[in-house]
Amino acid sequence: MSKLDAYKIKGHFVLVEQSKSGNDIHTYINAKWHDQHHGIRFRFAEDLRELYELLGSILFNYDHEMEQKLLKPVIGKEPF
Repeated sequence: MSKLDAYKIKGHFVLVEQSKSGNDIHTYINAKWHDQHHGIRFRFAEDLRELYELLGSILFNYDHEMEQKLLKPVIGKEPF
């Protein structure tokens, strides 16, 4: 399989390869660079999309929660 791309995010490597059939991609996430495929493996692009949606919803919920904390004044204190 040929590597399509590789990324480094905060010390973790994300490798993207084309599947043997050529119709899909495999994605590997690992803390170290390996030519062998260790770490988290997503066999299909659909799995990667599902992770993307999950992480997006986690970030959305976190941002919303932080926004609510900023808008809700603490009793007995001025907001600014």
